[in-house]
Amino acid sequence: MSNAFKVHFLIFLSFFLSGCPGPDDNKPSIENIKITDLAPSNKTGKSRFRALNTINFNVYVIEVPSEKTGVLDEIRKGLYTQPLMYNDQESFKVSLFSAGFGQFRMWGEISRILEKGNGRVVEVVSLLLPDGRYNDIEIARLEGRSAIYYKDGKGHIAGGEVGYGKLVLRIKAVMIPGSRGVCKLTALPVFIPDRFTEKAVNIGKSKKVVYESAGFGAKMGSGDFLFLAPIRPIDDQVTLGGLFFSRKNIVPITRAYLIVCTRIID
Repeated sequence: MSNAFKVHFLIFLSFFLSGCPGPDDNKPSIENIKITDLAPSNKTGKSRFRALNTINFNVYVIEVPSEKTGVLDEIRKGLYTQPLMYNDQESFKVSLFSAGFGQFRMWGEISRILEKGNGRVVEVVSLLLPDGRYNDIEIARLEGRSAIYYKDGKGHIAGGEVGYGKLVLRIKAVMIPGSRGVCKLTALPVFIPDRFTEKAVNIGKSKKVVYESAGFGAKMGSGDFLFLAPIRPIDDQVTLGGLFFSRKNIVPITRAYLIVCTRIID
């Protein structure tokens, strides 16, 4: 495993076992920490103060050269599909989105496969969501008169002009009554217009667009994750799939996303 993946693997372990650190927490060096040193503790502590119900996630943004996207297929084949829930599974598929469900024990194998395909983690976003709330992960920023197209469940082209703003992945988590340590995560693409810039004013107002047909989710516990990737490389910046998964570069880049549940406090 390369040094970069060792670092991200250890970061993932530390978040999974201890939750997100605050800005004032000490940051010990991870250079001499062994994976076996990070084993979960069986000790339980009680406090007279009740913590707020929160659900923690890490979202890993992954890039691989488009010519090596076969490694994404390899990862996907090792994941589960039965736990997944879709708003419109056929539209999700024909728009070239794919998803898989995995568990903590699979992380090392995923790192190995990504290294083989020259993949790298380019960003890690940590989310702390109160029960029933959502947060947005920015996927792409659109300038000027932009458009976003996708396919509906019958394969017809839908969507259109959206204007100036950003495309995000909106992640929401809800505790499941009677199921301690389990939440229901939902994720869906949303376009949020930027109404507060000179450029946006000059081209006229645009509206928020929620791409319900591309929404998906699953019931998750600590250590579970969802892997979001394209079915195949996409070479455009006008479709929902293209904006999510493709990046122009000297060497074309394909993106994927790993959404990891690191902690549930209920």
